[in-house]
Amino acid sequence: MLPWLRRRISSNKIVVVASIAYGAGTVGAALLPSWGVGVSLVVAGIAWMCNFTTFNSLLQLTLAPWVRARGMAIYLLIVMAGQALGSPLWGTIATLWTAQISFLVAGGLLLVFVPISVRFWPIRPRTGELDRSHDLITHNLSMANSVDPRTGPIEIQVSYRVHPDKAPAFVTAMDAVRLSRMRTGANFWELTHRLEDPGLFFERYSVPSWGEYLLQETQRMTGHDRANLRAALRLTSDEPRVRRELPADAPIAGVPRMPDDEDHPMGDLRPRDPDMPPAENSGTQNSGRQNSERQEPGTQEPPAGDQTA
Repeated sequence: MLPWLRRRISSNKIVVVASIAYGAGTVGAALLPSWGVGVSLVVAGIAWMCNFTTFNSLLQLTLAPWVRARGMAIYLLIVMAGQALGSPLWGTIATLWTAQISFLVAGGLLLVFVPISVRFWPIRPRTGELDRSHDLITHNLSMANSVDPRTGPIEIQVSYRVHPDKAPAFVTAMDAVRLSRMRTGANFWELTHRLEDPGLFFERYSVPSWGEYLLQETQRMTGHDRANLRAALRLTSDEPRVRRELPADAPIAGVPRMPDDEDHPMGDLRPRDPDMPPAENSGTQNSGRQNSERQEPGTQEPPAGDQTA
């Protein structure tokens, strides 16, 4: 019956209808005669299976492979804990009053609170339909094998060049990137732009350890996460540049220095999108801007031409 239902009504409606049916079956078990109790239990059993399989399938279709077992374990723990806590609660009510009152209170609470809960905490659209595919990216980081995976926290800064007209759309798109970063391992995230250059944005986030950072970039980013990042990168006018910082006491062996520049292109971290337009401000313009940004404060020369500060 469920595949037929899912083609016609949303998951939220299935949850509401099934929960109301379960509540009605529970109330019926308290009020109806023996034959009615049998019918009520059948209705409640069907409703229970509808809800349980709906939640199970949506959870498995939504969780990324790297975290699916952990997410399912937490979900089952909550379900089993609810049963373990509910059993003595309803048993106590039945002992203090009657089993009939216990059934009536339980069924009444379901009938009242389930529609309210779905109103405020609904199953979100596209749940179970997100792209969970992931590519095992081979990192081109020269220091990948020279840093202890337990070293941390790791601070990452990514700079983006954005045209001022596209800045509001870029900030909105980066909010989805924030969720992707936090979901895949980051414990801090912020987006800023330079006071003297509003078109230069900086994304900063931290990951607990170097090993967690490598896992985040090589295995945890799903197709949905990459789509969020691509949407933001389409609004940039230059190749983003990334800087990774380790704790000051982190030992590193055999890592070559980057010549004259601590920042370097994203490289493999940038999603490959054949529809993405090429960078507009690359080449000599990019080099000139970076050289000017590396000058000490107060030593920058005014720009050539008739420009207003």
